[in-house]
Parts: sequence; structure tokens; C-alpha cells
Amino acid sequence: MARTDSKLRLRSKRQLTLPEAVAERLGLREGDEIMISIESPDHAVIRPVLKSYAGVLGGLFKDDAELNAFVEGERGAWGT
Repeated sequence: MARTDSKLRLRSKRQLTLPEAVAERLGLREGDEIMISIESPDHAVIRPVLKSYAGVLGGLFKDDAELNAFVEGERGAWGT
């Protein structure tokens, strides 16, 4: 995926507005949470906060119910 750079201006109350292209690229919608990681004084990373284990596993499962069924099946195979 190609890099996207956007210049933002810090507003009153330390607020930022994400450009539409950035929000779309991150798959963000109104009400979604984002995480900002400060990696050095001049480098920050913005990423969406994932809402479920299904999101963490990058599309391997269509939803939490499918993921939970898989986990329960694996637990059964381990005898726990």
C-alpha cells in the first residue's frame, strides 16, 4: 500500500480533524476510536482501535461468533 501524507493543524482545545482520505484509508467512521503512539519526539503513528478479535485476526473470521466457535473447538481439541 502506498504511503499517504496529510498535513493537519492543531486547533483550539488541541483538536485535529482527519482529512477524509485519511479516514477512508484507515476505514474510520464517526464514533470510531484511534490510537496515537508516540515513537519519538518527531514521529507518531495513528491506527484504528480494533473493535473485536475478528478484526485483530485480519479477516480470518467473519465475526466474533465464528471466531468464538473456532476457539471453543480448539479448546476442545486440547482437552481444556
